[in-house]
Amino acid sequence: MILDTSFRQHFINLSNSLYLTSNLPARYVFVLTNKCNLQCPFCFQSSISDKMTLDLDTWVRLVDQLPSYAQITFTGGEPLLYKYFNELFLYVTKNHNCNLISNGLMLNESILTTLLSQEHFKVLSISIDSITNHVRGSSLKQWNELLKNIKTFHRIKQSLNSKTLLDIKCTILDTNSSDLFEVYNFAFDELKCDTFAFQFLKGSDFQHSLQPMDKDAFDVNNQFKYQYWDIIKTSLLRVKNDLKKQVNRKVFLHPAIMNLNSDDSIDYLDIIQNEYNKNSIKECIFPWSSIHINFDGNVYPCLSYTWGNIKNDSLLNIIQSEEASYFKDTLKCNGTFPACKNCGWIKNAKL
Repeated sequence: MILDTSFRQHFINLSNSLYLTSNLPARYVFVLTNKCNLQCPFCFQSSISDKMTLDLDTWVRLVDQLPSYAQITFTGGEPLLYKYFNELFLYVTKNHNCNLISNGLMLNESILTTLLSQEHFKVLSISIDSITNHVRGSSLKQWNELLKNIKTFHRIKQSLNSKTLLDIKCTILDTNSSDLFEVYNFAFDELKCDTFAFQFLKGSDFQHSLQPMDKDAFDVNNQFKYQYWDIIKTSLLRVKNDLKKQVNRKVFLHPAIMNLNSDDSIDYLDIIQNEYNKNSIKECIFPWSSIHINFDGNVYPCLSYTWGNIKNDSLLNIIQSEEASYFKDTLKCNGTFPACKNCGWIKNAKL
């Protein structure tokens, strides 16, 4: 089977064409809520009060301002906890491709039928970091519920002849460093995923954060250092070597500092563990093509430097605001910031 990963490639192509323009971005991350039904110890989202959560009408007004080429990512918290998720999802998928990132616990038959009935729903991503997901604090009951939901996904997908891809995301931690190969195999062999992504921990508290930052924080990072780095590299090398024997297994790294499906050196991974070095990574182009909209309406690129709020301004005004221009102009001059350390968008300068 040939996988349709054009959803991912289309965004990359748009990112290149939007760089240094004042056009509206291509990707919109809708952070629908900060509520979650798990308490992952490594999660970067703060469980602060969400009394300011946007109502459905505000989200709809935003969707009406999006360009025809817009792609939407639904995330949270757990996005399915947003009260009006179904209504917003159906409105978005009338005209726009989208994907959903979830822990999978709420994916019952009704929700999956709604998701998979829409042609514009391209990717369902489910987070699994260990067999039984114990490193996320999941109970055995929750794990069994998740497995049941994934089986239901496949059944409904087949019955509706849906082309939606199942993507499994695994956060790389010290606590699962020796289990990465096992999780990778389980995802393909048992869960029948279409794609798999390893995700490193971010290097700054201001990446995709609910905590607003000021200009002084661009030069600050609190880089996480893995204690079991050699084990992590060995585990990922096992994955890399196994991929040489596999057919149609698509595995991604986030950030993409190497390609596990290629002959790239495994030592490229050291960019993650080493101190920030702007010469080791490419100039970043993604704030021109991707933005986040928090549940409270604040708009920011990647670092949580607020450009404006959709409750009291138009999307175009926010994208062309003084704050947005300052951020992009400063980034263009610097290439990246220390606060960009291990951001999911960074690219290896040697590739």
